[in-house]
Amino acid sequence: MRLLNYIALSLFALVGFVSCEMREEIKSDKDGMEMGLLELSVQAKSPVVTKATVVSTDDFPVTIVGKSVDGEEVERNYDAVADLPESILLPVGTYSVVSHTKGKLDKQMAVPYYKGSSDMEIKKDITSSANVTCRMQNSRIQLKYSTEFLAKFTEWTIMLDDGSETALSVQETSANASTNPAPIYWYFGEGGAETVTLNIRAKTVEGNTVTMPPYVFKKEDAAEKYDDVDNPNFTGGEALIIDLKPGNEEDPTTGVVKSISVTISVIFENHNEVVDIPVEDKGETKPDPDPDPTPDPDEGEVSVILPKDFTYSLSGTPAKPSSADAILKASAGIKSALVKIETDNVGFKTTLQAAAFDEPGALLSGANLIKNQGIQKLFDSLELKEADGSEKKTPVEGVTEYTFPIATFFTFLDMFSGTHKFYIALTDMNDKEVEKVLTITITE
Repeated sequence: MRLLNYIALSLFALVGFVSCEMREEIKSDKDGMEMGLLELSVQAKSPVVTKATVVSTDDFPVTIVGKSVDGEEVERNYDAVADLPESILLPVGTYSVVSHTKGKLDKQMAVPYYKGSSDMEIKKDITSSANVTCRMQNSRIQLKYSTEFLAKFTEWTIMLDDGSETALSVQETSANASTNPAPIYWYFGEGGAETVTLNIRAKTVEGNTVTMPPYVFKKEDAAEKYDDVDNPNFTGGEALIIDLKPGNEEDPTTGVVKSISVTISVIFENHNEVVDIPVEDKGETKPDPDPDPTPDPDEGEVSVILPKDFTYSLSGTPAKPSSADAILKASAGIKSALVKIETDNVGFKTTLQAAAFDEPGALLSGANLIKNQGIQKLFDSLELKEADGSEKKTPVEGVTEYTFPIATFFTFLDMFSGTHKFYIALTDMNDKEVEKVLTITITE
């Protein structure tokens, strides 16, 4: 019995000694710095209120950065939430905790990306608690194709431009596509996107090309509003749904589809209702709100409409756009349309110097598109077609409108990285001139 009492007393003393040591450890480290404990939890918030699936954060890395009251920089890194201890010993001070989906946030992803942060203060001899809630940073882009669309079109390209340097490009064929393909997760940027432009180009089963005018839409134009949705820009956690069907317009003789019906809708974060967004046809002709009451009959419209400057990679990410059309208009008739290319790639410059677009090096100084045989041969080699299925031709003098497909030069550009500028100078029959430039940047 004495032996048992002795053992019990010894164990009690040992436990008391260990507890005392732990209290001293919280109070100060070996250098005498005052300390406190942090109990940390990390969770991810699903953006859709009806989604029952819990987002696991077990593999989310965690970073704790801050500064002690003594001014010392402090940082703790953990590879995964699952590796976090029950409590973390930290010097007294202020800290920020950041956790996110494993890996980095890219412009385009196949999965959602979550991230969250929390600020806290560690106090002397106190166990503080902090909870980091990670929310979705990118948006779900869901394309939908009706069975009729898949039956009428063999291939198509969809371009979604949010105004950033990179546009979302989807190239698909009916042989590989489903009515409800896997979603794309797209990062609109830290501030989001105020306006998104949709371009669609598709080829019918008969071989005709249908190109829809750009559609421009805004989040604030949604048919329904919510009090808790106060950001007018498209941001992370939302879902954009683009539904494509064959248009009602058909060729009266052949029955060939001539248009595409587009429906765009959004699901806001923390909601589950699908809300339609009216789209604006960018190509629609609208009346001048303040027309000139006495227009000059000799003063005609001269304009060059170009796509936004863009960047694509030779590796395919980001992908190059399927088209890059320059629309030339001159109500008095086109007299000349000069195309000049400036490049910082020596190899491409040498190629342009040797290429004979009616005369060697013409594209470096300005090649006239009017009846240009060299460019016509390029069109023929690529078997380019007009929207009605006829062969693509270079413009003739006097036409009032012409679409020049800059994308035909991708054949050459794909061999040369760098910055390439396409200058287009349009002159009408009254010698009125306008010049615009499109900058294409190609990375390795």
